[in-house]
Amino acid sequence: MKRNYVYILIFIICFLTFCNGILHQANFFEIISRALTEPGYINNFFMALETVEYRAINPTLFNLIQYIFSSLLRRGIQYDVAVIFGSQLLQMLLPFFAIIGGVKFYYYYNSIMQFEFGQNNRKNYRSTIGWYIVKNCFKIGVSIYGAYIIYLGFVLLFFQGSLGAESRSLFSDLIGNNLYVNHTTIYFMLEGLITTFLMPITYTALSQSVVLLGWNLKEVIATPIVYYYGMATIGYALYSFIPSLAIYINPTVIMANGSYDFNSLLIILVNMTPLFIAFVIYMRRTKRAEI
Repeated sequence: MKRNYVYILIFIICFLTFCNGILHQANFFEIISRALTEPGYINNFFMALETVEYRAINPTLFNLIQYIFSSLLRRGIQYDVAVIFGSQLLQMLLPFFAIIGGVKFYYYYNSIMQFEFGQNNRKNYRSTIGWYIVKNCFKIGVSIYGAYIIYLGFVLLFFQGSLGAESRSLFSDLIGNNLYVNHTTIYFMLEGLITTFLMPITYTALSQSVVLLGWNLKEVIATPIVYYYGMATIGYALYSFIPSLAIYINPTVIMANGSYDFNSLLIILVNMTPLFIAFVIYMRRTKRAEI
């Protein structure tokens, strides 16, 4: 259990991150902040409501939170809108989750592993490192995708309807638009396999691989951030000149899955470039390690 607490924490943070999209729509954080810092705010909040039944509610923090959630339901936010808004923040936080995997591997590689594989004991060196990297990537991917699936269930339980959009860009060129229109939840689960499972695995692998190059901790931390935001910046800069190229190299495009026209398989493969880089580094740096 102690070994998995980091992944449990990632799961919790991701779920709260997804929920943040909905809470932001209701000004949840601003209202709660003022309720905690401004004396009499909760009482004034309920007294200002037009509906008499809400004025009669006991002005407590718990009832204020309950009112905010009920107002979301009354507002009629559509199911697909709640999912899309909820997952938006992940496109900014993705490299930071990848850093966690890199830091874990950095300390393992430079401490425990060096003890286990001394100069006279290099048997199974490559496979041991490879298994640790794959396991770490998989656990982080499962933590984020698991939080996304739970969030889907949460949203499906409380929100209904759709914005009326007839398609989502990812996979539309492969399977058409019927899956999104008629089986929206299944589509979001499939989309999440790319955005909340494969992409975190890709950048976590990159962050871990540079440890094998002997880079220090600051460089390990910086690698996924510089690569992710660097490619996004290049993509935005190129969009006015070569849009057909820009949308493929900008990782925020596939994460947001907005209204772009692209080849789904190609954009997935291009965004897996960090994973290919990580594999090359791993193969070269462990090639002559075993005896």
